[in-house]
Amino acid sequence: HFKALKFLIFAPNVFPVLFIILSTFNLFHFIGGFPLGFIGIVILHILLNSGIVALILCQKLENEVGGILELVLVEGASRRQIFLPLVRLLKGDLVSLFFFVFCICFGSFAIPLIVSGGWATTMEVFIYEQIKINHNWGLAIFLSLLQAITLFLFSLFIFPKSGSLKVFRRNLSLVSWSWAVIFPLVPSFVLFVGLLFTNIFSWENIY
Repeated sequence: HFKALKFLIFAPNVFPVLFIILSTFNLFHFIGGFPLGFIGIVILHILLNSGIVALILCQKLENEVGGILELVLVEGASRRQIFLPLVRLLKGDLVSLFFFVFCICFGSFAIPLIVSGGWATTMEVFIYEQIKINHNWGLAIFLSLLQAITLFLFSLFIFPKSGSLKVFRRNLSLVSWSWAVIFPLVPSFVLFVGLLFTNIFSWENIY
């Protein structure tokens, strides 16, 4: 049951990016259209990455701080009281997760290319424009090297420090809200409902 739920949450990362882009366009078509530009790029990246972020945080809670959470709740602490200490405890993991998502967005191509609206762009799209439009291979190669160096430096903050690989899974039912699973399932809802409302041959009429 939990494996099926994890697959649903992870589905936007399994399907081609183009599917979630056009599914989102299709749903926004009923409320006046999808906002192109920077806001649209942010919305799609949130939909694309929120599921994997939720799964990683869930695994961190189970493996690293589950025992502590169980203890403090048994001792009488409320969920509100343990929230800030929990954030401080996971500060390093949250920073690593931030750089992980940033690297994904930094190398994104399809989303800004389709949703930019002609002005918002990313490094990947700018490199593409230099090759395709300006035929400036020198600048494109320089930007590619700059991007590779930047991603390498950011990757230093992503990989966990060496240490014990033992896994201790805890029962986090005491500190979890069953209704909160709705939030990481929203991107999958957008993806599958968008696919149900139309077919790939009619998507050119949406964009």
